[in-house]
Amino acid sequence: VSLTCHCAYHCRERVTEVERERIFKAFYQLGSNDAQNKYLYGLIRKKIVKRRTRGAARPRSHTLSYHVRLRDGSHVQVCKHAFCDLHAIGKRRVENLVAKLTAGVLVATDQRGKHKNRPHATSEATKQKIREHIKTFPRRKSHYSRSDNRKREYLDENLSISRMYLLYLEKHEPQVKETGAKPEVKEWLYRKIFNEEFNLSFGYPRSDTCETCDLLHVTIQASKTEAERVELQLELAAHQEKASQGYRLLRSDTEATKSAGDHTLLTFDLMQNLPVPTLTHGSMFYSRQLSVYNFGIHNTTTGTASMYMWNEAIASRGADEICSCLTHHLTVLSPQTKKLTCYSDSCFGQNKNFQMVCFWNQQVLERFEQVDHKFLVRGHTYLPNDRDFAHIEKRKESARVYVPKDWELVVREARPLSPFTVVPMESSKFLDFAELSKQYTHRKKDADKKPVLISKAVWMNFGQGEDISGELKKHPNEVWLRYSYNT
Repeated sequence: VSLTCHCAYHCRERVTEVERERIFKAFYQLGSNDAQNKYLYGLIRKKIVKRRTRGAARPRSHTLSYHVRLRDGSHVQVCKHAFCDLHAIGKRRVENLVAKLTAGVLVATDQRGKHKNRPHATSEATKQKIREHIKTFPRRKSHYSRSDNRKREYLDENLSISRMYLLYLEKHEPQVKETGAKPEVKEWLYRKIFNEEFNLSFGYPRSDTCETCDLLHVTIQASKTEAERVELQLELAAHQEKASQGYRLLRSDTEATKSAGDHTLLTFDLMQNLPVPTLTHGSMFYSRQLSVYNFGIHNTTTGTASMYMWNEAIASRGADEICSCLTHHLTVLSPQTKKLTCYSDSCFGQNKNFQMVCFWNQQVLERFEQVDHKFLVRGHTYLPNDRDFAHIEKRKESARVYVPKDWELVVREARPLSPFTVVPMESSKFLDFAELSKQYTHRKKDADKKPVLISKAVWMNFGQGEDISGELKKHPNEVWLRYSYNT
């Protein structure tokens, strides 16, 4: 801090460089403007004038002196110029403090923005109108990354804040477009309320996108030749079309099973792990929590959903556990069911493996005439189970869980109008399907000597099905694999 004054107080000699630095840092460590003003107020002293000049045009009734406090607690008088330099403030600020001191104000508080006399301030009624307009847009929650986007909701990807503002003007201030009048609500205010009072975004969250789609999009952007870019775009279009075919097939199967009394459609999936306990004090962040597993089975024919729950101390979450839950659920299906269609994701360890093939074949031998297990394209596996899990996630936000069994009550309460059926899974309910698998031969090639690739299949058919010519044929103890939804 440098002093440029040449006054009779010899400020540069009386206040050393070390003291100047200390005074400057101490002043700005006070933080608030009011605290700084209070500090400066105590360093300005008002004195009665001892000698007056006769005939003065504007006789003074008092004089002012400025001081600084040194490390040892003593006060040193400095000139006004040095007083401003030491605290890095302007003369206008000092003059405002002096005016308050002269007027007898005891504490100099900052009154900027507190006068409440803004004639053009936006009324609360107008702000509420903006809030109500924002709430009219349909929104949805994220279904694949609820832990990362816990309370965020998503508007249509074709919307933007600017577009929403224009729609607001069309609805509430049509004269702006008709006559060119100035709008009462400016876009900055609409944007401010949207950003500060709502947790909304546009389009699909990045975590809801497909890994293959993301990779192809990035590769297309980095492609160096037109031929390479066109080839990648065709590959992306084929991948997305395959995913769309899976969704269309799910919709058509859902409609078909509603009118067929002997045909049932199930979708199943594992929910994200549920932690125990759900405490948030500091030590919990350093401790490993117990995980509770929730396997959901949604019956689209009846619109009901069952949740099979167990914790990691009881069992894992592999093919044995999935088949065990399905075994229990199949016992409660209607006895009239002869054809069963199931949809799931393409997880190899749980759903798409030889153990699952043996399980379905055994079900055909014991009960069903036909079983079809279809897999949606990886990254595009939105199932009805995700809507069920979203109800649980919403209830989870306010739940307090201390022991694993508490999660069962949370899941039951998640959908009050149509409660989920909760089935606690004990150790005795889990079966060992490894022995069943040993009864079958895992062939590596099919009848045409082509490799059998279960991992690439999108459809497994058991019992009976249509062959290439479209004729319905029975094929016991065989699994027909399809690598596309059409053939």
